[in-house]
Amino acid sequence: MRSELPPEVLGHLGPILSWVEGTDGLRLPSAWINDSLSFARREQAWLVREFPTYSFDSVESIVVLARGDEALREFTIRGDHRGAAPRPPAAFSLARMLESLARRYFRWRGNELTVRERRLVELHELALRFPVRHLVRAAHALQVEGGHLEIDRALEQPFRFEQLHTSSRSLRAVVERNLVETHMHLWGTLSGDEVWADHVLRPVQGRELARFDPFERRLIRLGRATVRLLAWALLDFDLIDHETSTVSMGRAQALLPLLDQIYRAPTPREETRALKRFSEAYRFTVGRATQTRRIRSGGRPERPEELIDLLSPTIGRIRYGWTTRPSGFHWRIRALDRLHFRVIRRLLGTYGGRRPSDLANTQGRGCTLRTAFLEEVFFRYLVYHTHHWHQTAQSGRTTGLQHFKRFYDGRLRQTLDEEDPSAYSLVFDHLHRTKALRQVEGRVAPPGRGASDLLPWVVAFADGSKRHALERFGLVIHFIKSETPSRPSKQPFGRLRHHRERRETQLAAMDLFRLLRTPHPVVPFIVAIDAANVELTTPPEVFAPAFRFLREFPIELRRGSVLERFGPFDHVAALVADRQLGMTYHVGEDFRHLLSGLRAIDEVIEYCQPLPGDRLGHATALALDPEVWARQIGYQALVSRQEWLDDLVWVYKTLGSGDDLVGKLGLEDRIQKLGRQLYPGPALLSPDPRFEGPERRRSNQTGSRPLDTTPPTLTDAWRLRCLDPFSVDLESLQRGKIEIMSQAFHGIQGWRWNQVQQRVHKEIEPNIGHDDALRLLARYWYSRITREAGDEIIPIDFERRQDEWLEICRRAQVAVQERVKRRQLVVEVNPKINRLVGPVQRLSEHPIFRMTLDKDRRLRRDVRVTVNTDNPGVVATSLMHEFYLLGEILLREGVPETEVEEWLDWLRRNAESFNFTVKLPKVDQWRMREILDRVLDENRHLLYGIRGRTARNRSNDWLTFLRRE
Repeated sequence: MRSELPPEVLGHLGPILSWVEGTDGLRLPSAWINDSLSFARREQAWLVREFPTYSFDSVESIVVLARGDEALREFTIRGDHRGAAPRPPAAFSLARMLESLARRYFRWRGNELTVRERRLVELHELALRFPVRHLVRAAHALQVEGGHLEIDRALEQPFRFEQLHTSSRSLRAVVERNLVETHMHLWGTLSGDEVWADHVLRPVQGRELARFDPFERRLIRLGRATVRLLAWALLDFDLIDHETSTVSMGRAQALLPLLDQIYRAPTPREETRALKRFSEAYRFTVGRATQTRRIRSGGRPERPEELIDLLSPTIGRIRYGWTTRPSGFHWRIRALDRLHFRVIRRLLGTYGGRRPSDLANTQGRGCTLRTAFLEEVFFRYLVYHTHHWHQTAQSGRTTGLQHFKRFYDGRLRQTLDEEDPSAYSLVFDHLHRTKALRQVEGRVAPPGRGASDLLPWVVAFADGSKRHALERFGLVIHFIKSETPSRPSKQPFGRLRHHRERRETQLAAMDLFRLLRTPHPVVPFIVAIDAANVELTTPPEVFAPAFRFLREFPIELRRGSVLERFGPFDHVAALVADRQLGMTYHVGEDFRHLLSGLRAIDEVIEYCQPLPGDRLGHATALALDPEVWARQIGYQALVSRQEWLDDLVWVYKTLGSGDDLVGKLGLEDRIQKLGRQLYPGPALLSPDPRFEGPERRRSNQTGSRPLDTTPPTLTDAWRLRCLDPFSVDLESLQRGKIEIMSQAFHGIQGWRWNQVQQRVHKEIEPNIGHDDALRLLARYWYSRITREAGDEIIPIDFERRQDEWLEICRRAQVAVQERVKRRQLVVEVNPKINRLVGPVQRLSEHPIFRMTLDKDRRLRRDVRVTVNTDNPGVVATSLMHEFYLLGEILLREGVPETEVEEWLDWLRRNAESFNFTVKLPKVDQWRMREILDRVLDENRHLLYGIRGRTARNRSNDWLTFLRRE
C-alpha cells in the first residue's frame, strides 16, 4: 500500500517527515530543494529511491498479526538521526512550504476558505502524516497579507480543515442540507491537535508525566519548551526596543543547542539534566527581557500560558472576547491557535502588512536574526508536533483494528478524560461547527456509576442546544468486546469459553436495565445499544443473551419511586413509555478471512434477532470485492481451525448441499475431517481429563459411539450458540436435552432474563435434528481439548483454485445481502476509518460503491446505507467531508453531477429515516425543552469543572436537588 500523495507534496514536507518517519525512509537530495530543476529529474530521484517510500503493513506483517503475536512495532524511528539535531536543510524555506501547500489545497469564495475541487482526497492523505491546521492558518495569513481579510475575521475562521467546505457547488448543494450522524464515538471527536494543546499548555506535574513512556515524555517536554520560545520570540518582536535586539537574539540563539540536547539525550537522566539547563538559561534570558523592555505583566512570565496570554494586547484588534480568561480545553486550544497564526504570519512576512524585506530595510540586521531564529524554532516545533500527531491520530501506515486501538487508547490520548469537564462541551462545539448537522447519536461506554456518568453529556447538549441548531441527541451504549480472550481458570464456569466476557456483559446489561427503569432525565436520551472494539476475539454469541434481554420486551419505569412526585419526570415517563431500544453492532470490519467476516454478519442476524430499522456497523465484508481482498492478502489466509470449521459449516448452510461449488470443492468431506479433529472421542466420554460432568459416570453404560460431525449436526450446534450457557444445565446438555435454569439475579431483571432464555429455547428446540448437536455445543463451550485444537492456526491457500473459492465468497455475499434486505437492516458506512482500519486500500474501492451502485455507477436502492464518521478527531474528518470524499471520487471517475447529487441525497435521506433519535422530540418542543431547562439549571456546574471526582460527589445531582426542593 503506497501513499496517494504526489511527489511534489512529499518534497515540500520531506525535511519534516524525515525526522518523524526515520532516516532510513528519506534521503533528501538537492533535486527536491531546487525548484529550478525539472519534474523529470524529481521523478527520477523518486524512482531510484532518493526519496522515501512510506511503508505500510506488508503481507508478512499481517501474517504475524494473524498468528496472535504482540502488536506490530511502529515504523517510526523515534528521534534516531545518528546524533543530529532536527534542523532544516540550508536551501529549505519553511515559509515557502507553508505558502505553496496552502495555495495548492485551499481557495477563497468571498470571505470563506474552501478546499479546492479534486484536491480533497489528496488533502486527507496528507492529514495522515502532517497536522494540516498550519496550512489552514497559512491560507488565512496570506489573505490578511493581501488586505482581503481582517485579523479579527481570520481568527474566527475554522482552523480545522475538516470543518471547511469544498469549492464544488454540486457537492455543497447536497451536504448543506440536514445531516444526521448515526455512528460517532463521542470521545473520538477530540483531535490530535487538541491533545497537543492540552499537553503543551496545561501545567503538568512530574508525577503525571511518569505514566508516559520516555519518548512520549520527551515529546511533551520538547513541545512545552518550543512553545515558550515561540511565544517569547513574538513578545520580543513586538515589545522590545530594536537598539538591543542583537544582544537579545544572541541569548535566544544560545537556547537552540540546549533544546537539541533534550532531543538527543540518550538516557532519561541526561534528558532531565538537559531540561534543567534549558530552564535555567530560558529563565535568565526572559528575565533580562522583562527588566529592560517595559512588559507590563506584574512579574516574569515564565509559564507558556502566561506568555501566550500577553500576545492578546499587543495588537489592539485581537481580543479573546472573554471578560476573564477561561480555563480548560477552550482556552488552551484558542491560545495555541493564536500563537500558530502569529508565527506563520511572521514567517510569511504578513505582520502589519509588511514583507520581511521591508522590515529588514527599516530595522537592520536584527529583523533577519529574529526571522531566522523564529524559523529554526518553528521547524523544531513542527517536528515535535508531527511526532505527537503520529501518536494521537491514525497515521495510515498500518491496517487492522488492533493498530487503530493503539492510537485511540494510547496514553497520550487518555489524558483527555472525564476528569476535565470542559471536554464535554468541546465535543459539542465540534458538532455545532458542522452547521448542517441536525441529529447526532453518540456512542459511550456502559455507565459504571449509573446516571452520573451520562449526565455531563446531557448537560453539555442542553447548553449547546440553546445556542446552536442541533435538534436531537441520543446516546448509544456500546458494550466492550475484549481485546484478549479469557483464559481457563479454577473458578466456577472457569472452563467456559469467553466466560469473563459473558459475565461482564451480563452484569453491564443488568446495570443498564436498572437505570432504564428509573425516570432519570438521562433515560430518554439512551436510544440504542451496541457492541464495539476488537472483533477477532469476541464473537456475537457472547452479546446475544444480553441484547435480547434488553430488547425482547418494552422496559417499563419502576413505580413507587420518589422521583414520580415531581412534574418534569412525567415528561420523562411520557418519552420512554413503551419504547424499545434500538440495536446496532460493529461487525464485518476486521476479519482474517472474508468468509469469517460474512459469517459474523450473519451471526448477528441469527443470534441477536435485529428488528427492521436496526443497523450493522461498518460491515465492509458485506460488499468488499473478493478479488481485491484476495490480491491484498496474497491468496493465503491464516485462520484458526475452529474459525475455519465454522466458516465451512456456515457456507454449507447458506448455499445448501446441492450447490455445485459445494460438491466441487468437497466441503462436506472437509467439514467432517475438521469435525473429527476438534470433537474426538465417544459421544458421552470427553477425552479431556479436566472436563467435569456426569458423562464420565455413564460412559460404560452407553458405549463408545463417536459424535456425529456431519454438516447438518454441526449447523444445529452452531445455531445453539445463541443460548446463555449460564442458564443451561450442563448435565442435561450432555444427555441431549436442554433445561433452562433460573439465574441468581433477584427481582424483575432475573425474571426477565429467564423469560427471554425460555423464549429462545422454544424457538430453537423444534429445529434440532440430532441430540449430538447439544453434545457438540457442550464440548464447544467447556472442553479444553476442543478449544486448544480449535485455536491452532492453519494456512488456507486458495491460489490454485482461486476461481472456485472467490465464487464461493461472491455467492455468500449475495446471500447475506439478501438476508440484510429481507430484515430491512441498515449498514453504517464510515469511509475514512474503513480506509485506515479495514481492508480498503483506496477510497475508490470502498464497499459502499458495490453496495449501492451497479457496474455503470448508477444508483440501485437495495441495501440501505448511511454515511458516518466513527472517530472524526482521530482520523481528521467530519460528516461533511465524508460526503465530499465520496462525491469527489465519483466525479473524478466521470459520473455526471446530477447522478452524484441523487446518490448523495439518497444516502443523506437514509440517515434521516433510519436513526434512533427520530423518536425523540426536538429541543424546541415543550416536553424536551422542560427537561433540558431543568437539567441545565441545576447541573450547569458540570460544564465548568466544579464537579467532584469521587463517585459520592458525582452521583444523583438531580435527585439531591429534588429532595432538597
